[in-house]
Amino acid sequence: MSPVQVKKKNTPIPQYFVECKKSEINKLKEVLKKLPQERDDDKKREVLKKVIAYMTLGIDVSKLFPDIIMMSSTNDIIQKKMIYLYLNNYAETNSELSLLTINTLQKDSKDEDPIIRGLALRSFCNLRINNLFEYIEGPLFNGLKDKNPYVRRIAIISCVKLIKMNPQISIKNDVIKILKNMLLNNDPQCIINAVHALNEILIDEGGLKVNKEIIFNMLNKLSSFNEWGKCVVLNIVSTYLPDNEDEMYDIMNILENHIRDFSSAVFLSCLKCFLNFSMNDQDLQIQIFERMKDPLLTLISTSSCEISYVVLLHTNLLLHEANKLNYKIFEYDFKHFFFRFNDLTYIKDIKLDILVSVASKNNVVLIINELSEYISDSNTEIAQKSIYSIGCIALKIPKAISKIVELALSSFLPMNYSYISSATLTILANILRKYEEYTKIIIDEIVKCDTRLIDNVGITSYIWIVGEYCDYIENAPYILEEYVNLTNCSYLFMLELLTACIKVLYKRPAEMKTIVASLFDNILKNYKYPELTDKMYFYYKMLSYNYEEAFNIISCKKKLVKNFCESNENTLLDNLYNEFNTLSVLYKHPINKFVEYSKISFGGIYDPEGNNDTDNLNVNYNLDDKNLDKNYKSEKNCNLNDNLDNDSKKENNNLLNINEDILLIDDKNNYEINKKNINNKNIVQENLNTCSSSNGDYMILDKNSDVPNNNFQVITEKKDEYGVSNLYNFKKLKEIIIDADNINPEEYQEQWNLLSEKNNEKIYLRKNYHNLKLETIDELITKYNIITLASGEIDQCLKFYLYSQFYTMHYIFIELIFDKTENSINWILKSNCENINLIEQFTDCFRDIFIDYM
Repeated sequence: MSPVQVKKKNTPIPQYFVECKKSEINKLKEVLKKLPQERDDDKKREVLKKVIAYMTLGIDVSKLFPDIIMMSSTNDIIQKKMIYLYLNNYAETNSELSLLTINTLQKDSKDEDPIIRGLALRSFCNLRINNLFEYIEGPLFNGLKDKNPYVRRIAIISCVKLIKMNPQISIKNDVIKILKNMLLNNDPQCIINAVHALNEILIDEGGLKVNKEIIFNMLNKLSSFNEWGKCVVLNIVSTYLPDNEDEMYDIMNILENHIRDFSSAVFLSCLKCFLNFSMNDQDLQIQIFERMKDPLLTLISTSSCEISYVVLLHTNLLLHEANKLNYKIFEYDFKHFFFRFNDLTYIKDIKLDILVSVASKNNVVLIINELSEYISDSNTEIAQKSIYSIGCIALKIPKAISKIVELALSSFLPMNYSYISSATLTILANILRKYEEYTKIIIDEIVKCDTRLIDNVGITSYIWIVGEYCDYIENAPYILEEYVNLTNCSYLFMLELLTACIKVLYKRPAEMKTIVASLFDNILKNYKYPELTDKMYFYYKMLSYNYEEAFNIISCKKKLVKNFCESNENTLLDNLYNEFNTLSVLYKHPINKFVEYSKISFGGIYDPEGNNDTDNLNVNYNLDDKNLDKNYKSEKNCNLNDNLDNDSKKENNNLLNINEDILLIDDKNNYEINKKNINNKNIVQENLNTCSSSNGDYMILDKNSDVPNNNFQVITEKKDEYGVSNLYNFKKLKEIIIDADNINPEEYQEQWNLLSEKNNEKIYLRKNYHNLKLETIDELITKYNIITLASGEIDQCLKFYLYSQFYTMHYIFIELIFDKTENSINWILKSNCENINLIEQFTDCFRDIFIDYM
């Protein structure tokens, strides 16, 4: 008979992150009361895990606070970590009971185990209670002098927390002195923590400033730092100015060992040091470029896609700088930048830029052959950019022009793909501007091109060619006639069409008269672009004044173009090169375009005088009055039309005309300010009051505000002082936006969900504007032709959903939030407009709306 098998019960794995009922908290409270007498540490840990799990889920377990404190004297380090985590989370709301743990924390800060000492010190500084400072002073200074580096590291960071909670604390100066001495510590992580801590504490003085002794101490310990520690040290070293060449070469010899570091971050930081040291020595720079070439190529080929992309961006900057020195750094290594089968789109994009920079007389044929293969890429944007790259090489190297023209006409143009035909027409238009000898060959092939296979970008180049070279095209008037009555075209296309029609009118007046008249009529009836209507009216006036003289101006003989501004990005690349190894290179914008100004540098600043008591850095990014006045005077002295009367305005269907006597016109209220009286202070002030509608820009605060009673008078005086600035901003905004078509909430919501962010910004107002009303902000924004779809107040925040419309007919959608608690305005801007310059101009103007309150 077989033995009876007894089934063992499977003990379930404890589940902590589950739904909790109110009764469970009460059960936990009962269990916790019995725990101090429990000897089994495992059971205590399980209960504490349950408490932490509920806390993590967002369940309020603050009622367990007294019972958790009773357990804080345990010797088990795992329990201590959980207990301190709980206390740090709820100490601020139970500050009186939290004082009961101070004795335990002070005892633990003197424990023999350095891990417990560090844990106690970290928890001490995380309690965030007001009466803490008198108790923490002793443990903090003991931690800074502790023999164990782990405790010192935590003590350094704890100093930052303590001073952030109470900036006026009496021990601040003593802490700063100790932290500066820590920069000469033997432990590398203590040095890095001290750098970051001093940068935070000395924020008002511009961050940490280091002297020669500290820099050389860091350099001697460079090998002992971890990857990010090396980056911090190397960023400090990059600001150092060696006293002589021998010192410079000594530093470079130390850094030599780190050039081949496996980390791209360390390599780029090293490279930045070398480039800064050799800034004034071209021969040394060339040697550095040659020395850095192999590590660069290795990182590009062996790193992940993201790291390769960053290295490629920096490589492009090095190429730009090397080209300025007439040194061809990758002339014979260009094949490293050919596409791989697994390259992602952003990798291909930067490689195309590099191939254009690398191209020279010795390698241009091979590069063109390779680029011509890329037009079959599955990504249409890469295919188009490959053609544009070939066009850039044609403009850069005359030796390659015949081959490129042959490729474009025989291979690219006949393809039945609109994106390829359009890109080809664009590069051919540029070639015609520089190489006159190819005019007839190119025009003969372009005329045969099927215009139905050309997209919006290519058709603009096509129209330019028809207008510029109408002598070579028999049916030029009839080609243009197909487009003059279109009503939904981009303003760039219409500008080009207008110019082309006027040029052909000079050559073929009989055929073009009715075509030009139809075009003028179409523009007046169907297009609201100020630039387009202004240009049309300018041509009309010029032709009416003197027909022959007008065509001498419009169709004058042009010199061949030698250099194209589209391919000349020296200013941007120079700015990015100066910000080497920063996010500017990745974003392709200078740092002031995407980061609010901060006085802290990444790793510290070299102080050549060795003065650790830093002076305040008073940097002012606001425009001064003189610049504003200068801007205004330049506006005032513009030559505008003086003789426009009301009848001419009516005849031209609201065509935009600017009269010198009118500086500002409000579309809603029709208020005017006379330029002739601008010097009369009283009249200007009166007009400002009139123009500002009911409340205008003047913030009328409520009776409960802390602002003095004469606040209105103070603001009025300020408006008088900066009146020109506000009017200038108003006028600038009026140039790019029009009266927006109505949008209902459903359409707004749909567009908001579809579009991506174009700008996200936060500004802080002065303290006396903490109590602004909903109506005040609404009236201020509405005056600038920005429409409020919805607004309201939620949890001390005023919310506005706004929209406006560019003259390109693209919409701008804005979510604006005024937070009364922190006295800040935050906005998120979205738009279906891809014109970056237009978005930036609007953002600058929108920010300036609030400039008087910042």
